[in-house]
This record gives sequence, C-alpha cells and structure tokens, in this order.
Amino acid sequence: MGNRMNALSSARAEVFIHSLPLRERLIWRIGSQTGLRLTDILNLYKKDVLSGKWTTRERKTGKRKRCRVDQETIMLARAYMETYKTPHKKKLFINMRTKKPFTRQNTWKNVKKIAKKHNLRKIAPHSTRKTFAQELLKAGYDVAYIQKQLNHAKEETTKIYLKNVKGR
Repeated sequence: MGNRMNALSSARAEVFIHSLPLRERLIWRIGSQTGLRLTDILNLYKKDVLSGKWTTRERKTGKRKRCRVDQETIMLARAYMETYKTPHKKKLFINMRTKKPFTRQNTWKNVKKIAKKHNLRKIAPHSTRKTFAQELLKAGYDVAYIQKQLNHAKEETTKIYLKNVKGR
C-alpha cells in the first residue's frame, strides 16, 4: 500500500491542484485539509462544507471525526454549487446525469488522467490523506496526534503515511 501512495510537495501540489477541474479540485482540497477518505468526501453535505467545520462519522471505521476547511475551500464549494447547480438539496457531490452521488472510482479516474499529464504516476485516492498527515508532521505535530486525526488503529499505519518527510 505504501508504494502506491504519494504525497505532493506544497509547490507541486498547487500546480497540480489548479489544473484539476472544479469538482476534483474541491475534493482534493477537502481531503488534504481534513484527512477524510474519498468515500467520505463524496458523501458530504453542502451545509457542512459551507460552515467550514463539522463532525462526521467515517464509513470505514465508524469513528467520529471533526473536520475543518479554510475560507478558500468554502468559496470553492460555493463556486462549485453555483457552476453545477447541484440538484440534491443536501449532498454536495451529485452526478448531474444520474442524480446520484459520484462514485470514488469515476472521480479518481478523472484525477489520475490529469496526474498523468503532470507526470505524477503515484497519485492514488489516499494521496490527499497522506498529504494531510505530512503537512501535520511538518507543522510540528507528533505521530500520536496524527494517528488520532487519521483514525488509525496502529501507529505503524500512520508511519507509512509519513515516510519520506524531511527531518524524519
């Protein structure tokens, strides 16, 4: 698993993120700021993201997680909702054609196509989680705190996410 995932340096991430279509850019920003898995991001409610902070229950672990996004991400969410006139009253990410939530497979297929154009071969759905974890480490948080933020049962799993961080 560790070999497939890759975090991006801040500068490289910005170039890549700005090349993503609006929906994928919003998904990437939410993931790298919250550490949520793609499945959980695709099930977010509009009101939660627009509030800037919320609590959710992770589908994989069943654990509660507090989330927070910055003002730029909130503005991006507003732009996304205005641009795509999302039909669902509550859910943020809805497929306009089927009127159902997006699947993680289709969403990630779009991201991988763009990553390939940027010569980024190791981008995977967990790349946003790994980026989130590595930014916390760079900000001075310890492994135990990061483990808790990611809702990992084992410290070893968290350490995989932190591999290759300078100073580690």
